[in-house]
Amino acid sequence: MPASTQIEKWIGATGSITRINITGVNQRMTTADENASGSPTTNPVPIPTAGSVNRSFWQNTTLIVGTTPAGTINNVKWYTDGANSFGTGVVASGSQTGSYLQASGTVGTSGDLLQNGSILWKTPAFDIFSKTSGAPQSITGSITNPSTGSFCEFLSYQASVISTAVAGATATETLTWQYDET
Repeated sequence: MPASTQIEKWIGATGSITRINITGVNQRMTTADENASGSPTTNPVPIPTAGSVNRSFWQNTTLIVGTTPAGTINNVKWYTDGANSFGTGVVASGSQTGSYLQASGTVGTSGDLLQNGSILWKTPAFDIFSKTSGAPQSITGSITNPSTGSFCEFLSYQASVISTAVAGATATETLTWQYDET
C-alpha cells in the first residue's frame, strides 16, 4: 500500500513552527509569514514605484510521510509547468535548503530576498519556471519503512513585483512534487 504523503508549508519561529498541510490547497504569496490559504486579502505584495522591487515572504514547503512506505521513498523532484502566468512585472524564484528558516521582511511591504550568502539556502535562487517535468529541481531526501515524518529538503519560493505589474490577484500556478516509492 502506498505511503500517505502531504505537502506542508512551515511558518513561524523555530521552536514554535506551525506546519500546514497545503496539499491541493491554493496558497497566496503575501508580505507576511502566514497561512495564506484560499483568497486572503491581507498583506498583498504592493506594486512599487519605478526602479524598486517588492517581494512576498518566501514560502517554505516540504514533503511529509504520514504512514510508512512499503519500502523506500526517494528521487524527489519539484517543478512547474514552465509558463509564468503571473503577468507582466511579476517573477518567482526558488531555492532549497536542508533546514527550516523562517521567512522574513517588513510585513505589509516586502519580504527579504531569497538568496544565498548569509541565508542558509543550498543552491542559488532560480526562476521557478525554469523547472519543468523535463528538467525538474532535484530535492535531497529519502525515507524507508518503518519511518514517517519529514524526510526531504525544503523547497522555498517567492514572488518579486516591479512597477509594471497590474494590481489585483495573479493567475494560479501549479507547483508539483514528484517521488519514487518502492
